[in-house]
Amino acid sequence: MATRGLPPPPVLLFRSSDEPSIGIEVLREFGPLELRGKIYSWQIGGWAPMQPSVAQSQVWYAVFKANPKMLVFEMQSSGAWEILYFRQESDVSGAYMSVALKYLPEVPPWLQKTKKS
Repeated sequence: MATRGLPPPPVLLFRSSDEPSIGIEVLREFGPLELRGKIYSWQIGGWAPMQPSVAQSQVWYAVFKANPKMLVFEMQSSGAWEILYFRQESDVSGAYMSVALKYLPEVPPWLQKTKKS
């Protein structure tokens, strides 16, 4: 009679600290320089739509509310995008936070200084 060992541990997906923790699914494009998208956050195991209550508790959301010009969305391989607004929306999967973005042809000076630091 053979003895059985413990089952293997579950597979968890981990990300390195230099990978983004927020992503956007493009829902609608208003030309090549403006879009509206669904915000996703990385959770152990994969991407999930960001709940409005979670978004509203983030530091970046408070920064946006205090001074919208001091927050941009920096998209990998695409540069900086101005955040026009955040909005709570819903679909068949439930409530989520969306964002409207407009491409910035020039990186704001304050962001350039941050990158050099």
